[in-house]
Amino acid sequence: MGKQNSFLKDIPEELTVFHWHGDMFEIPDNAINLFESDGCPNQAFQYGKNVLGFQFHFELIQNSLEQMLYHGAAELTENPYIQSRHHILRMAHYLNPLNKHLANILENLISGKV
Repeated sequence: MGKQNSFLKDIPEELTVFHWHGDMFEIPDNAINLFESDGCPNQAFQYGKNVLGFQFHFELIQNSLEQMLYHGAAELTENPYIQSRHHILRMAHYLNPLNKHLANILENLISGKV
């Protein structure tokens, strides 16, 4: 879905992202749904030209991921959409590419390429 927006041009059609949330939102009226998954139908949206909303984390770095795992350990319960601490740490190699995607999106927004 996100491919229709120029600021997402460098983002792959399928992307592994980090989630850490128990709540979901409905996108605002007149917003465009950009990303969805089986577990979260509204993962990202665009509202107008300058507002983006994401229900996943592009910004994580290794330290912040470890802090989330430490402080939120009780939230890692048995659920089809919740991974174990071990599995999440094995997926940490996605952090750097996600950071770069976020930097590209922000650069596109700042430069008016949206």
